Amino acid sequence: MMGTSHAGRQEKASGYQQISNRAGPPAPGGACPGQSRERRAGRQHGASGLGQMVSHTVSSAFLVPASELQAPTRCRANVAKARQVAMYLAHVGLGLSYTDAGRLFGRDRTTVAHACRLVEERREDPRFDASLDYLEQTLRARLFGTLEAVSA
Repeated sequence: MMGTSHAGRQEKASGYQQISNRAGPPAPGGACPGQSRERRAGRQHGASGLGQMVSHTVSSAFLVPASELQAPTRCRANVAKARQVAMYLAHVGLGLSYTDAGRLFGRDRTTVAHACRLVEERREDPRFDASLDYLEQTLRARLFGTLEAVSA
């Protein structure tokens, strides 16, 4: 029987410990439980002006803190859904690639692709679709500096 050697199992176990210990202790007043101050600061500095614009627009519509959209963990379900919408808008609304949209939120391109599929499914609801259209127009207006896109 072919199996993993004792040394291989130890390596694997220590790798799991490193992953589980990576976030560190919960930061007081952090964006999400378990998110360290260093990781939170790194995310905020890594976010571009475009990412901040998308985050603030979506966070105000979903009534969640913009900092939570940048959190390295999933957080609450409503935050995860808002983040999915933000990634969708970055990709579809602003034309960023999956990779670039993912970088804005510290996520992988496959996560953005998954978020886009979920948001597309939710667009069958007319109220959600109208809200998404409005958010997309708002982002474009902020990006291009005109209010014509919002009033149309």
